[in-house]
Amino acid sequence: MRAKNRTVSLKRGSIFMRKLIDAETGEVFDNVKYIRTAESDKAYEKLQSKKLNRSNENFIFLTYDICNKLNIDNGDFKQSDIAKIIYIMSYVGNDNKLMLTERTPITKDKLSELLGLNKKIFNTFYNKLINNNILIEKDNCLFIDKQFSFYGSIKNNKYNIIRIYKKNIRKLYNSVSTKQHKQLAILYLLIPFINIKYNIVCSNPFEEDENKLIPMKVEELAKYFNYNLQSFISLIDFLSDLKDKDNMPIIKTINNTKNKKDNSIVVNPRVIYAGDDFRNVKAFSAIFNI
Repeated sequence: MRAKNRTVSLKRGSIFMRKLIDAETGEVFDNVKYIRTAESDKAYEKLQSKKLNRSNENFIFLTYDICNKLNIDNGDFKQSDIAKIIYIMSYVGNDNKLMLTERTPITKDKLSELLGLNKKIFNTFYNKLINNNILIEKDNCLFIDKQFSFYGSIKNNKYNIIRIYKKNIRKLYNSVSTKQHKQLAILYLLIPFINIKYNIVCSNPFEEDENKLIPMKVEELAKYFNYNLQSFISLIDFLSDLKDKDNMPIIKTINNTKNKKDNSIVVNPRVIYAGDDFRNVKAFSAIFNI
């Protein structure tokens, strides 16, 4: 028998009587007993968290300090290159080999096609990747150095790594023009500030006590990235308008006042997730459809 429940609020440790209705026959069953306990709640929440992690497309790990390792400030890479690099990393597979599918390695020509760059720009960018040991050529295949990102499982290293979800990273890259790669890159430059538990951009990203979090305001971020305030506000508006593959926003601003400069930012954990338990971001379930 398949039946559906009518919504009833439950209290822990209490016994409730529910009415069930058979979806096929319309038959009504009265006084069906349900018992809710603290133990059952805990088990249910744990199961839901596991389901949420599995329900997302495959992810890879980035190192928390990846942006520092890429030496943007030293001139090795431009800000716009970051969007391209993170996009490439979304194709990392077993052994850190770039893979189009489980059986199809990505060649240099295929990488050029995926990036959508003209030949001259691609060759310059490709050579920078090789010269900086980010991309490694071996046996006619391409690999990403594991100090930047890797695929697989890891334990007890939450202070050094962060997840990016492959399909959403690719969706974002293909949603913007080449000229907008610089703006998109700001999303990834926020990674060192994303809190390891709550996915809020803050000045103390490794703090696990929510009452001690210090969210960074848009004005603070503008100064950090050397942007004019109004230009940075426009940039945050641009990122706010971008959607993931499920048509959810990739970031959301938290309105502290009516002035946008005072807003804080939370990142969609289905795109970039610093934590390891979706229960910690359930406060944003309505915003990101978690």
